[in-house]
Amino acid sequence: MEQKKLIQKIQIQNKKGKERMNDVTTFIASRIMEEADKSVEAGQKKYRAYFVKTRLYKRWKDNVDTILKTDGYEEVIVEA
Repeated sequence: MEQKKLIQKIQIQNKKGKERMNDVTTFIASRIMEEADKSVEAGQKKYRAYFVKTRLYKRWKDNVDTILKTDGYEEVIVEA
């Protein structure tokens, strides 16, 4: 019985971790899109700030790229 409670607790924590990861992905993508709505250059600058100038947000890059492409902001994705 105790092991079952532990397993349930771990499953809840894993679910919350995935939700937070999605929240971060959505947050980053929305910040980039807000800047891109001002200008493509502003969007590219924000993209560089998250993914080119630092490695801190690397784990979210692929998902952010997918959101940007899906929502029509592909032109802000830059590699350098």
